[in-house]
Amino acid sequence: MNKSLENLLKNNHPVGRVEFFKYTICIAVLQFILSLLFWFFTDRILGVQSILWFSVVFLLVILFPLLYLYLIQFMKRFWDITAKKNFGIILGIIIFVISTISMVIFPVLTFIIYLVMILLPGKIVINE
Repeated sequence: MNKSLENLLKNNHPVGRVEFFKYTICIAVLQFILSLLFWFFTDRILGVQSILWFSVVFLLVILFPLLYLYLIQFMKRFWDITAKKNFGIILGIIIFVISTISMVIFPVLTFIIYLVMILLPGKIVINE
């Protein structure tokens, strides 16, 4: 497997600010492209009856894997910030859940969380 892809999919090492930013941008671009494809298929090709079925498939096949990728990046980044693997993983999961819920309730909080994660220096990855 490609090393970049392996780093994206596994919680195998902490990530610094630059790597977190790059991976998050890649995931966001992928999410944007897949959302456009979803909109195109539901709006132009599928009938009203098929939209519910396609939405469930989109949720299971596209959205959950993207959320997994975001969660892995949160855990890796907080591992670097806290310099403790287990505490970083738990903190990453908690902040990820708060960030995901706040996207619906208070979207600015999600932006603030990402900004803090990018600006806060880590304790393990120093060369960035």
